[in-house]
Amino acid sequence: GPHAIFRQDLDKQTANQIVVMPQKSDNQRLARVTPDGGSVLFLNWDPVKRIGRLMRAAIGGGTPEAVPNAENVGFYYRCAPAGVCVMAQPEGQGFIISEFDPVKGKGREIYRDSHVERLLPSPDGKWIADTSGSGSGSKIVLRSFSTGAVVREVPVRGVTKLTSLDYAPDGKGFFAGDTSQTEARELYIDPAGNTSVLWRQPGIGSWIWGIPSPDGKYLALVMVTDDSNVYMVENF
Repeated sequence: GPHAIFRQDLDKQTANQIVVMPQKSDNQRLARVTPDGGSVLFLNWDPVKRIGRLMRAAIGGGTPEAVPNAENVGFYYRCAPAGVCVMAQPEGQGFIISEFDPVKGKGREIYRDSHVERLLPSPDGKWIADTSGSGSGSKIVLRSFSTGAVVREVPVRGVTKLTSLDYAPDGKGFFAGDTSQTEARELYIDPAGNTSVLWRQPGIGSWIWGIPSPDGKYLALVMVTDDSNVYMVENF
């Protein structure tokens, strides 16, 4: 079925769909609340044309509007509580990382890079974090939001492959997913790159993503586990 955007209150067991697109074939993915808390940003993916467009809808629901000049952003768009938003768009063999406003759209170019994995502005809007490498080469790369220059690289110890990254609300560390062949782990990473395991999800093909609430009291976890490695396909 199609992907859709829902609002789920913490004290309720049911979710309410808040985004309804006119084209039933479209899919809405990766909801992100804007810094002012009044709107939701999401990727509207057309599976036929295979084109994604960044959209904005009121937090309470309503007719979505396209964010100007924000086509083909994929999953690379994030905002910070300080009010800044960044997005990455493919260009040639690399990406252009730009500032954007949820209403006005794409703004100035910040920097260009050959690859993008996470694209994460810090809560105060001063830095942009991304991940790079795997195993012993895993690291978090910090860039200046104003200039795009690399200001620090943080080696992350004891991980296999970082699959998600989110700033802690206080900006002093990160929550990250780490995936191996036998389990997925939700980690807290301090500024020096030391890790603490918060949750383990065993199983082949496991995957985990933890997003903190703005007040830092909760961590919303989404987990996927495949407990089989042999499948029977009939009538092949």
